[in-house]
Amino acid sequence: MKQNGLLNKGLSVSLSIGLTLGLSLMLVACGGQNANTQAPPQQAKATPAPQTSAQEVIASVNGQHIYVDEFEYALNKLGADLVEPTEQLQKKVLDSLIVSRVMANEAKAAMSEADLAELALAVKSYQEELLVKRYLKAHLSVTPVSEQALQTYYQENLPLFGQDWKKEFLLIKAKPQQHGSKQLLAATVKKIAESDDWQAYANQYAEQVSFQHAEVRVSLLPKQLAELLQATEVGQSHFSQDGLTVVKVLKQTEIPAKAYPLVKEEIRTRLAPMATRDALKQLTSQILAEVVVER
Repeated sequence: MKQNGLLNKGLSVSLSIGLTLGLSLMLVACGGQNANTQAPPQQAKATPAPQTSAQEVIASVNGQHIYVDEFEYALNKLGADLVEPTEQLQKKVLDSLIVSRVMANEAKAAMSEADLAELALAVKSYQEELLVKRYLKAHLSVTPVSEQALQTYYQENLPLFGQDWKKEFLLIKAKPQQHGSKQLLAATVKKIAESDDWQAYANQYAEQVSFQHAEVRVSLLPKQLAELLQATEVGQSHFSQDGLTVVKVLKQTEIPAKAYPLVKEEIRTRLAPMATRDALKQLTSQILAEVVVER
């Protein structure tokens, strides 16, 4: 990476700095110049510096070194590897590294043996996580979702893509009773359902049952009623399991799902994680088959 002003001077700074100043510098570094913002047009680019060793010291904090590779890594995390970093940006990044080192050292000095042991475990776990990600990037092979899989998912899940039914129906439902048995209520519902005029008979038993004549999209109804209607064909009646509700479908109209080409990429997005999961499961099984594990 090109080095200019600050890096060419080969800084060696010995600082003793408080946490308040450290927080201020950190906020400035984080909220300062965007790494993707190029230098003003009138500012000439610095002459590239000679190649430096990754172990070259760029600063020293209370005798503890900060090396060039640490500095460059921090710059690159901001995207400075894509554009020429200005001297101002380099200074802010170095300031933040210095403050971070002070904070880390002071925090570590105040930790108990138990805290240090827990920190070591956390560092080990995070390192292993990074290594696993690197391994998966190199070895995990995910098979792209096939066209056949996309179409099958579409056909098997049409309601997810807008398919619905509008049904006109009659509904008789027993009212909650403070007295009387469910068997008697169920018998009343059955008697009304066997009549030719549901509404007229329902009016005679208005204290025991309610009557409704409606036309509505099935997906908008409560789950129990929706399932009852979905299982009922035009001209048929269908009782609930407890016999306290009965419906009769008079007419139905299908509301089609969105066309497949319109939802194809949405389906691919849904299935992609499944494909990754399957590939990971296969890779895991392969690894376990090749190692000796003692439990």
